[in-house]
Amino acid sequence: YGDHRDLHGRSRRQRQMCIRDRLDTRGILVSSAMEDNSALIRPDIAFAKAWGCIGIGFSSRAIRDLYGAQPEQTHFFNAARAISGNKIAPSPGGIIIKQGDDVIGAVGVSGDLPDRDEICAIAGVEAAGFTYQI
Repeated sequence: YGDHRDLHGRSRRQRQMCIRDRLDTRGILVSSAMEDNSALIRPDIAFAKAWGCIGIGFSSRAIRDLYGAQPEQTHFFNAARAISGNKIAPSPGGIIIKQGDDVIGAVGVSGDLPDRDEICAIAGVEAAGFTYQI
């Protein structure tokens, strides 16, 4: 999915899209791409955005929105982050990949503002012929 996101990001004059991680439904890294001169922590952020989608079952945007919505949600997400070894990043840019009604994985993008990361993730998933869940 990387080439499509690169083109989409460049067409919108986004910053370097530092990392694109695609995970399968077990949370295993299937593919990853990183541009030269990207920030050192970006791969971990992209992975955590995608892993949170698989681990929790929501997009990283939905996780962010739920994170502080109610006190019991905050406790749950704090516990989930601790249990997962901090593999959950509650920030837009991680989306669930679907083929028909089936979840087939997740993708995480990091390198620009979170909303732009999400736009690039969506563009890559759509260009690959899949649908997504936010």
